[in-house]
Amino acid sequence: MKTNLLYWAALAPNLEAELGLGHRWSVGLEALCAWWSNERAHRYYQLFASGPEVRFRFAGPGRFHGHYVGLYGSAGFYDLENRKTGYQGDFWSAGITYGYQLPVGRSFGVEFAVGAGMIGSSYKTYEPLDGLYVYQQTKRIRYTGLTKARISLLWRFGGKGGRL
Repeated sequence: MKTNLLYWAALAPNLEAELGLGHRWSVGLEALCAWWSNERAHRYYQLFASGPEVRFRFAGPGRFHGHYVGLYGSAGFYDLENRKTGYQGDFWSAGITYGYQLPVGRSFGVEFAVGAGMIGSSYKTYEPLDGLYVYQQTKRIRYTGLTKARISLLWRFGGKGGRL
């Protein structure tokens, strides 16, 4: 189990479960959800995202230790507004990751990772006006570049108590 501290810094609680598939392969599923709002002031920060990642680990001293590369995909939706123009839509992302997992004890560790790929989104813009949300237009966007960053705390459950 893991949690990304960078998402927490953005007020987005998150959790990831990773399951080993042999000594070098693993698969993870990550989810994050932020649902902040202040109806009176028309402030929203709503976000949900989830997606899998498949990883290949280079030779290392432990099952969840050392360098890895991965392929990931994710999808989600958002509603961002701060008393002005709002942006509401859904998105998808796919790419490759490079990371390193460092054990800090028998069951705990830290993970560092970056990912590059593409994000696509279709969204509607709106303006708050007299307590109503007025639709403005629909837009699409594509971005290619750095798409993911992780500094995660991880802990291992079960097993025979061996090192990460």
